[in-house]
Amino acid sequence: MNKLTISLILLFATIFTTSSLSAKCYGFRDAEIKVCVEGDSNADRKKAGEVCKKVNGSDCGLTTGNSGSCTGPKCYDANGNQNKNIKTNK
Repeated sequence: MNKLTISLILLFATIFTTSSLSAKCYGFRDAEIKVCVEGDSNADRKKAGEVCKKVNGSDCGLTTGNSGSCTGPKCYDANGNQNKNIKTNK
């Protein structure tokens, strides 16, 4: 392989690895709020669910999806603080 090919492979590997480490905003089946946390692991989803339960006052159910941002009055950060505009992708 030549140096250009190796460089391109390393570049794409870095981009895909970095994007998988992005924070996410999760929605829930039984609540109309989104919670944004750092990361996209099962532990991060669990953390978002715990924040949702704290804010909502009851279990929020399963996550229904995720995105890189949340706008509007029903957005919360990992600490349970309401924020009308959260962008997680850096």
